[in-house]
Amino acid sequence: AAVVHDPVDLVTWDTVDPRFALTYQVDSAGRTVLRFGASRYYQNLDSFKFFVASPAFPMTWVTLWFDRNDDFAYQVGEEGPLLFSFGGSLNSVDPDLRRPYTDEFVFGASHEVTSDIQISANAIFRQDRDLGATEDIGDTRYTPVDVLDPGPDGIPGTGDDATITVYEQDADTIGNNRLQITNPEGAKRDYKGLEITASKRFRNNWQGVASLVWSEMAVTQSTLALGVLGTFDSPNGAINALGRDEANQTVQFKLQGTYMFDFGLGVSGLYRFRTGTPYTRELSVSGLNQGTFNVR
Repeated sequence: AAVVHDPVDLVTWDTVDPRFALTYQVDSAGRTVLRFGASRYYQNLDSFKFFVASPAFPMTWVTLWFDRNDDFAYQVGEEGPLLFSFGGSLNSVDPDLRRPYTDEFVFGASHEVTSDIQISANAIFRQDRDLGATEDIGDTRYTPVDVLDPGPDGIPGTGDDATITVYEQDADTIGNNRLQITNPEGAKRDYKGLEITASKRFRNNWQGVASLVWSEMAVTQSTLALGVLGTFDSPNGAINALGRDEANQTVQFKLQGTYMFDFGLGVSGLYRFRTGTPYTRELSVSGLNQGTFNVR
């Protein structure tokens, strides 16, 4: 039989988004203009992110597995001690959950070189704060331990070996994890970028645009994260969490143009260059009470 739950008002936000913009004309002809803008944009937490706290969210139990008959296939009875569990009946929403927001500051200038050529530049700064994510609020305790990092070559005993401090969950707290959607301390994104554009209006049968964007984005919560699980669910998730966003490409250059011939034929071209997306090396840690996990 279907189970029907009473509706719950998880959170109510009443927010005001202030915006301010200023434009200053430097010369009397209006060929050089300076701009400044300051804005706050409040974000939405979509229903998918709240789904982890819904009674309909699948219950999950993570246990050790003992392949007693060595057939590499799980059968009931081969499970070991409980390591971690989560699901709708265990997850919750912080009643004081704050609405995530973005503060943006833009400093810009544009100059009309000729009647059909203009150059502009914008410096952009953004910071995302009060991001929503799950955080463990259960009766769990951890002890720092040092483990071997074999380095980029993945081979122990070579010159790039190092040690890294991770956190082992105390054995008597295994299975006590309780996740709550909240605003974890340290959940943030910081963006800074410079955009330079040169454009030529259509004249003498051709037009064109060239643009260069340089940007950096340091995050503890990726812009590609589909849900709210991850970084703040244990102290190991926070190790080296601040780094380049996996979707941010540091340099992007674009050149495009169009030429119209007298007999009505138009030819267009586009060239685009982008640096690759970053990734991080991860270390698989095993042999601790909570089982195997990865750290950056």
